Amino acid sequence: MKLSHLRARQVSPRRHRSTVLGAVLVLVLSAVGLVAVGVPSASAAGSPSPTVDAASRFPLWYQDSAGNRVEPCIDPLDANCVLAPSEFFDPAQPVSFPANYPDEFTYALADSAVLSTQGCAGTAPGKASVRLALEGAFLNGQPVGGDQTPPCPPTSGPRTSAA
Repeated sequence: MKLSHLRARQVSPRRHRSTVLGAVLVLVLSAVGLVAVGVPSASAAGSPSPTVDAASRFPLWYQDSAGNRVEPCIDPLDANCVLAPSEFFDPAQPVSFPANYPDEFTYALADSAVLSTQGCAGTAPGKASVRLALEGAFLNGQPVGGDQTPPCPPTSGPRTSAA
């Protein structure tokens, strides 16, 4: 097959950056879509522990297929825990269930970098990022025994905003 009739097309640096950024965004969103629909990736979903905390009744840990475990992050003194104060939880007080317990907490949390988007097919340029979380929460908000959400696989989703 002879390809001599094809010529290289000149691409401006700006156009090249837009193409590369668009390709990266498509790859990130495709990966999120695969996780969201349950296509196995690195077997990240794993399973909850067979035992639960005696007070809160949440699983003691979640484990992936490689044996990596994550535990509830409910220590307000741990800078890595994301715990927001609420009408049910005062981080300045000792954690106790149900009197002073977070109504939402994470076992694991990961945020991507924020990427600028160029816009596509008439949409405005903006920014996009992804947050993956494995959370513990209560169905009706307030920490109440028996109202824990059932063990679920990690959630994920893209976050977008206007520029």
